[in-house]
Amino acid sequence: MSKLNEILEIKKTTADITEVNIKKNSIGITLKLVGWIIMAVGIVAGLAIGALLTVPTSSVLSNPNPLRWVYGIVIMVSSFLSGILFVGFGEIIILLNNINSK
Repeated sequence: MSKLNEILEIKKTTADITEVNIKKNSIGITLKLVGWIIMAVGIVAGLAIGALLTVPTSSVLSNPNPLRWVYGIVIMVSSFLSGILFVGFGEIIILLNNINSK
């Protein structure tokens, strides 16, 4: 019975060591970071377009564009969806790397 316990303890320690040795996947982390940057820049750009877009006129004063907030919301939604796709692909790559390491 003591041999069995020794064998189980050896397998337990090797299993713990393999979990520690899992390398971080730089491609997955980079894709996730790119996704977060796309979302942040898209939200800022959408707000800026919505607040500042004007109709070009020949006079000194210019009128605000009536569809400026529609343009801003479209920019924000599309950048959010693109960013979520990048974050998702990055997470899938990280999970596949963890499965491969085990």
